[in-house]
Amino acid sequence: SRGTAWMEAGGARVPPSCHVLRMSTLYSGPMEIPGYQILAPIGAGGMASTYLAEPHGGGAQVVLKVLPADEMDDRSVRRFLNEARLIASVGHPNIVRIEAVNVCAEGAWMAMEYVPGGDLAARIRAQRFTPEAALAILKPIAEALAAAHALGIVHRDVKPANILFRKDGTPLLTDFGIAKDLKAELDLTRTGVFLGSPNYMAPEQADGRAVDGRTDLYALGCIFFEMVSGRKPYAGDSVFEVVDQHQRAPIPSLPEVFWRWQPVLQKMLGKRPGDRFVDMHAFLNAIAAVHGHSGVAADMLSSQCGVADLVWRRVRQLITALLFLGVLGLGILFFMLG
Repeated sequence: SRGTAWMEAGGARVPPSCHVLRMSTLYSGPMEIPGYQILAPIGAGGMASTYLAEPHGGGAQVVLKVLPADEMDDRSVRRFLNEARLIASVGHPNIVRIEAVNVCAEGAWMAMEYVPGGDLAARIRAQRFTPEAALAILKPIAEALAAAHALGIVHRDVKPANILFRKDGTPLLTDFGIAKDLKAELDLTRTGVFLGSPNYMAPEQADGRAVDGRTDLYALGCIFFEMVSGRKPYAGDSVFEVVDQHQRAPIPSLPEVFWRWQPVLQKMLGKRPGDRFVDMHAFLNAIAAVHGHSGVAADMLSSQCGVADLVWRRVRQLITALLFLGVLGLGILFFMLG
């Protein structure tokens, strides 16, 4: 607590007074956060901005997430504090740590673990992944989400930019800014506001229907496909076209060489929550089965996620082989006749 008296507010522990936070200089010049020295700006989101900082007197660098004064109203402050509360309540090793949170008349901020290894979005731009390499990253994230779901928390914005890496390569989930606490009576997000990332958004979330852990599973499926194929599962010229593709277009196919992972993708990207794995644990069990018994597991999963898709894939492989043999045979025949 850095020697400050603390009080409870909105489920988060905050100091009762703070008079050195100068929010008016948030974008244009030096700013002061009690106990920290600002080193550099990092970025700005929908409401908050982030800065690299270090504690006065030494210690590990942190990321300060700051809610500017002109964005502060009762709902936004409660939502800001709620993000810190949700992260702290899960306390999973693959979720970015919250070091401190502070609110006062002049503004609000939270200090989070600084993660210097970049994000998954940059890695996807730089390379293509095998399914095994992709799942080595997504498995710990799925375990973190499973822990959150067990507490009734749905992230609602799982995307590559929100998966960060420590120096040792450990993946971490961050940004619970629009997370939904299913146990809370009040949703702190604004009604009628489009929240989330369209490229990774489950159909029920885009429609404003009820969400649960399978909504986050769908987003993981989108990321898995992108990591392996090098492209997003659905594309369009506008947000509305992308959302419509998620709702209506067929589930995309992985490259043929990775066909045994297609049943897993089918159960991640089902259009309806009931078409997906029942929860993250079922997903984790499925990928463990495919890892351990590749051929048997693929056939077993096909019974759960649509035999027709797997049969059609095998038929296409057979047709391709027959066409190749036919062309080869014709070539030999013409050669002999000529």
